[in-house]
Amino acid sequence: MSGYVYRIFSKKGDCCYIGITTKPKISYRYNQHLYEFKRQRYYYSSYEVMQHEDHVLELLEENIPKEQLLIKEKHYIEKFNNCVNYNKKKK
Repeated sequence: MSGYVYRIFSKKGDCCYIGITTKPKISYRYNQHLYEFKRQRYYYSSYEVMQHEDHVLELLEENIPKEQLLIKEKHYIEKFNNCVNYNKKKK
């Protein structure tokens, strides 16, 4: 089994959300984010990005072996100004 690493970002916002999924299509996971956002049942960090109307889904890597997904996610979290790191800096 393999998966994807993706980023949801907004030009208006100053951070992004990095995520991973093993769903067959990345759009399935994105639609979950949209559903949770509309129902206000969300992860705090993805909400920070999705509240901006111009947010975009970007595929960063695909066909990553399942056992390497968390390693890749951590790499991209450190690379981009994501909401997790952004919120740590604000404290």
